[in-house]
Amino acid sequence: ALEWLDLHSNALTGSIPNDICKITTLKRLDLYDNLLTGFIPSQVGNLVLLNRLDLDSNSLSGSIPNEISHLVALEWLDLHSNALTGSIPNQVGALLSLEWLDVNSNMLTGPITSEVGNLSMLEFLILYSNALTGTIPSSIGNLVLLGRLDLKSNALSGVIPSEISTLVMIESLFL
Repeated sequence: ALEWLDLHSNALTGSIPNDICKITTLKRLDLYDNLLTGFIPSQVGNLVLLNRLDLDSNSLSGSIPNEISHLVALEWLDLHSNALTGSIPNQVGALLSLEWLDVNSNMLTGPITSEVGNLSMLEFLILYSNALTGTIPSSIGNLVLLGRLDLKSNALSGVIPSEISTLVMIESLFL
C-alpha cells in the first residue's frame, strides 16, 4: 500500500485533489515547491496515519482546516510560503506528536492559540511573517524541547512572558 507520495519541486498546478485524501495508508505527503492553488481540503483529516505533511511554497489559500486535528500521528507540518488566511486553529493543540510546525510567510491573523502549549514534543515553532496579533501565550513555556521559536514580523503586543525562560533547549529565539 502507498505510504509516501512525493511530488515536490515540480510545476504542478490546480488544487490538491480530494482523492489524495482517500489514500488512508499515507504516512508522508510531500507536495511542496509547486504551483498549487485552492484550499487545503478538509478531507486531509482522513489521513490519520500521516506523520509528515509538507505543502510549503505553493499558492494555497483559505484557512488551515480544523480537521487537521485528526492527524494524531503527525510529526511534521509545513505550510510556509502560501497565501493562507484565518487564524491558527485551536485544534492544532491536539497534534501531540508534532515536532515541527512551520506556517511562516502566509497571511494568518488572530492570536497564537494557547493550545500550542499542549505540543510537548515540539522542537521547531516557526510563525514569522504573518499578521498574528495579541500576546505571546505563556503556555509557550510548556514547550521544553523547543530549539527554535520564531515569531518575528507579526503584530504581536504585550509583554514577553517570563515562561520563555523555561525553554532550556532553545538555540534560536526570534521575537
